[in-house]
Amino acid sequence: MINPTAEVVELAPGGIDVGIRFGRGDWRGLDSVLLVPTTMVVVAAPALIGTRRIAEPRDLLGLPWLQELGTSEMSTWMHDHGFGAHRPESLAHLPGHLLLEALRNGDGVSVTTRVSVERDLEAGRLTVLFEEDHRGLGYHVVTRPGVMRPPLRAFVAWLRRHGRDR
Repeated sequence: MINPTAEVVELAPGGIDVGIRFGRGDWRGLDSVLLVPTTMVVVAAPALIGTRRIAEPRDLLGLPWLQELGTSEMSTWMHDHGFGAHRPESLAHLPGHLLLEALRNGDGVSVTTRVSVERDLEAGRLTVLFEEDHRGLGYHVVTRPGVMRPPLRAFVAWLRRHGRDR
């Protein structure tokens, strides 16, 4: 069974055996292996930016913002860049697939992972406004410590093989 929730669920005996989590891999009480390394990017469609000069993060405040439901990357990024009480005038929360479509349509700016928008960047549908690379950041396979049952071990090995293929 696959549960595609953005919520962090507990990996407990008799419950969920494996998770894929985004972060630095430092979840206490869990074993973690980096599956897909990535950076965080602030992106928008070139048509939304137009001739606007974007030299620092605050230059984006007047634009509409898009945030994926169940994530906090945008809030964390804004906090880390000194936005404090200054928030975007317009903020929409969307499921991931709708967020990408809205970005492509020029409906707003968002903070996301580079791996999520790589094809759009290569095709010129989106442009990177800011990018940050944090050591170990990416999607990790997480399991409970200890010996894995053979089916779980096989599944984790399959995930790791396919993660390297990206």
